[in-house]
Amino acid sequence: MSDYNTISPCQSEFDHEDLSDLNFALNHEWLVTDGEGGYAAASLSGANTRRYHGLFVPALAPPLQRTVLLSHVEESLKCGNNVHALSTNEYVGAVHPQGYSQLHSYEATPVPKWSWHTNDGCKLERRLWMAPGVTYIEYCLASAPQPEAELIITPLCAWKDYHSEMRETAHPTTISWQSNALGTSNLDIELPLIIGREWDTSGHWMHIQCSIHGLGCEEAEIVFTANGCWYYRAFHRRDAERGQDCLEDLFCPGTISANLRVGQRFVLQISHSNSQMPNNQVPLADVALEEYKQRRVLAEDATASASIVARTLARSAVDVLVSAPQGRTTILAGYPWFSDWGRDTMIALPGIALCTGNAVAARNILTSFASVVDQGMIPNRFPDSGSEPEYNTADASLWYFNAVYRWYQATGDVPTLRSLLYPALKQIVDWHLRGTRYGIHVGTDALLHAGQAGSQLTWMDARVGETSFTPRVGKPVELNALWHSGLRCMAKFAQSLNLPEDAAHFAQLADNHGVAFTSRFIRPDGLGLFDVVDSEDMGDIRNDESIRPNQIFAVSLPFAPLLPDHPAAKSTVDTVVSLLWTPFGVRTLAPSDQRYRALYTGNMYDRDSSYHQGTAWPWLLGAAAEAHFVVYNNRYQAMQLLQGAGQMLNHLGIGSISEVYDGGLPPPELSHQSPGGCFAQAWSVAELLRVWLMLEKGLKTNNV
Repeated sequence: MSDYNTISPCQSEFDHEDLSDLNFALNHEWLVTDGEGGYAAASLSGANTRRYHGLFVPALAPPLQRTVLLSHVEESLKCGNNVHALSTNEYVGAVHPQGYSQLHSYEATPVPKWSWHTNDGCKLERRLWMAPGVTYIEYCLASAPQPEAELIITPLCAWKDYHSEMRETAHPTTISWQSNALGTSNLDIELPLIIGREWDTSGHWMHIQCSIHGLGCEEAEIVFTANGCWYYRAFHRRDAERGQDCLEDLFCPGTISANLRVGQRFVLQISHSNSQMPNNQVPLADVALEEYKQRRVLAEDATASASIVARTLARSAVDVLVSAPQGRTTILAGYPWFSDWGRDTMIALPGIALCTGNAVAARNILTSFASVVDQGMIPNRFPDSGSEPEYNTADASLWYFNAVYRWYQATGDVPTLRSLLYPALKQIVDWHLRGTRYGIHVGTDALLHAGQAGSQLTWMDARVGETSFTPRVGKPVELNALWHSGLRCMAKFAQSLNLPEDAAHFAQLADNHGVAFTSRFIRPDGLGLFDVVDSEDMGDIRNDESIRPNQIFAVSLPFAPLLPDHPAAKSTVDTVVSLLWTPFGVRTLAPSDQRYRALYTGNMYDRDSSYHQGTAWPWLLGAAAEAHFVVYNNRYQAMQLLQGAGQMLNHLGIGSISEVYDGGLPPPELSHQSPGGCFAQAWSVAELLRVWLMLEKGLKTNNV
């Protein structure tokens, strides 16, 4: 058996050769999260390349209403007569300053750490971490040719919804500075905020507390020099690539400076007036640092894996699992822009919560969704604006069965199943049998139908205006595989709860569906399964012969409708692996199809139109590898389907997995398909982690 540690190991450290390459430094991103929806992120160079980047992006109504407050800091180090500009900003046609050229190293763990080495012998280190509603940025003067050097910090502020670009505004901004004691000072900036698209003028404060630690700190002095000016037209290259507004103005309240001795630490603590904890109860920096590291260590240890890939994925899982004292425990679909989506949450929950030892969080998520089941459906998403949940999805409710089943396997929690989850699941089944929104119903042929004109209800839901690129109205294959597995789950649950009549009822429904599934979905040409039976997308009713990855779930799910020894199970796996698999994701359409789009590039319309027409998705690698193992019972071969996992952890978001990849061959100058979409996607991380661990342990989760 192959040593999994040798398969495409991921990298967590980068040196001067990497970082002094501007293209590399601008095209790799780091992420730190606060556990309740807020985050900090930027490129490795320090420059913001997206509107979503910022050093303090708290969730004002956790886990939603993420708002960029501290966008960036300009850093300079004065050593003797030399002033070294250490930060990096990109403007249209120019990069200034060019501090990336002095970056000596970057380390991703246990917290992001940058090290600058100047040509006159100064070494400055920066670390960054978060607690709920708080960012900490620490600078340490590691060495200098003189006893001390002056650190100069220029904060650049925004007060914008994170989906927008900041513009110079006439709204008043109040700045106050207080020197509390030697070595400690406070900068308070009163900011207007944009909540949704409306200005909130009730008064919000961003607090920046500055402190010096180490030998001699009692003699230190921190000086603030106010100037209240604007920095204009910072350029965001990622937004430009997406055809979006890509220029931003940022407000500079002034500069903060302090003379540091070698070994001393200068800490910025950034919080806001809407934080769940009062500013005087913000945890000390060192306490917050240990808590931040400990959450990741616990997640890594829970995997019981020696694999660096699995342990890195577990650390990334912590970032998307969020909980707030007055909010709900949930899974954010991806950073930097997704909120929590029902479908993504249920797909990701086994990997994100259960594989990292957080069954309590899994229970909280499942019960909270049980409380919002409506007409047999769980929400598709909870809007950032805080408005009512949206229920426009056909598969989120079906993935819910899978999530509950895997949680129950892990916990055996009968009381919660009996009192909270089983009633919600039974309601879902009842509504699907009699029919619910969007034409979702079980027909007389026992198959599940979903969709109507103008709808896009499956995970292939890309839409621009009135155009749905993959409507898939009819009887989609994965919806029916999920429905079959869900019915079998319900029979198992009923047995555990000593409800024999329910168990017999659900088993009979599953038996009827299984017969209908195998008689209708198996293609006569040996290429697995139809994508949609009785498809209504072409103007008449026919079976959709598009070769897509959705068929793989008919083999991989816990109670899949195709048993491992069924000939169609083998042909399904072979078709997906031979025609759709790439090292970095499973293509959403076979290259032989005339609608196939090899590259995920261009403006938003171009990207959305190619989203499910050939673009490769890493999350599907999990189901592909699991189905291969189920059919062929060869762990090594199945593991080879995940061979790109370690490389993906280095491609865009350091230590995480992107949302999508190009489906086609890479341009000649690249060594791999280009990643795109969110740089830290929950279900990409979750499914790779879940199946990686399953294959490590040689466990099959498919029940026969």
